[in-house]
Amino acid sequence: MKTEHFRQPLSLMRFLAVILITNSHIGPLYPPHLQFLSTGGALGNSLFFFCSGFALYLSNRDTGFAPWAIRRFTRIYPSLWIFMTVCFLGGIQSFRLPDIIIPTFWFLQAIFVFYVFFFYSIKFFERQLWKVCAAFIFPLLVTYFYVPHHEWIIENTEHNHFLHWYFYYIIMLFGAIAAQRRTNTESPSSIARPLSAVLLIVTVYYSLKIYILHSASPIYDVQLCIPILLTLFSIYMFRLFERLSNIGTKKTAAIVNYIASLTLDIYIVQFVIMGYFTRYTFPFGYFGSIAAILLAAGILNYISKYATSFLRNSLSKLII
Repeated sequence: MKTEHFRQPLSLMRFLAVILITNSHIGPLYPPHLQFLSTGGALGNSLFFFCSGFALYLSNRDTGFAPWAIRRFTRIYPSLWIFMTVCFLGGIQSFRLPDIIIPTFWFLQAIFVFYVFFFYSIKFFERQLWKVCAAFIFPLLVTYFYVPHHEWIIENTEHNHFLHWYFYYIIMLFGAIAAQRRTNTESPSSIARPLSAVLLIVTVYYSLKIYILHSASPIYDVQLCIPILLTLFSIYMFRLFERLSNIGTKKTAAIVNYIASLTLDIYIVQFVIMGYFTRYTFPFGYFGSIAAILLAAGILNYISKYATSFLRNSLSKLII
């Protein structure tokens, strides 16, 4: 399988994922009557973890855990440590000593745990990924009937960490299965089917949200539908972007690839950056925040590359 063939579809997915995730966090910068636009976080998270599973499956083959883990963790920690140092020295935000190893961001905590489980899932069960995925899905469905429904909420990352961690790991497995099944290097030309599927899924997804807002029914009455819709959304978005990967100019592709490469850095800096723009009226605060986030993420990414290279080489010599 040629990894290069899938680089652009994955970049498009990461690009969309970081837009959706950031937009869902940027709610305070919308005026009250537009707060409903601050959405898409669960869709973005699903895309990101699907991409991670796909890319990690391709990079997981024919390598031991140590070099694989070094490559993964040295991409995350330098950006995180540089950001924490700048915040601490600038009096912007304080951190506890354990945060150096276990970051406060649930997103990064999940990635650290997923990396270990994912590596060994692929290593020992590569030919049985569907069975592994089913083994994870079954308990999730069972819990729906035994856990109080007001606690069985996938989307709310503040409510039940275990459930959304568990679900997003399943999404990673679906990404790995997609990578495993993609043995061809020619993308189908028609976009009609995946585009129709994506539009239908998004329509149903937001129809459920509107239904919840305008009815007395609590969200957990339809929560069982959410993981199904998010999974289908990730799968069909990948199929759609496979077909769209050759559309656009080289300059457009370069911009998409660059922003997609900043996914981690954007996530790390956005919460601090957004706080400085709440004083400005919409849309100046909103777009000013987006520009500042991209600038800060670009600088962080540029600096962390040197730290990543140094740390990766040092650990490789020490451990491998």
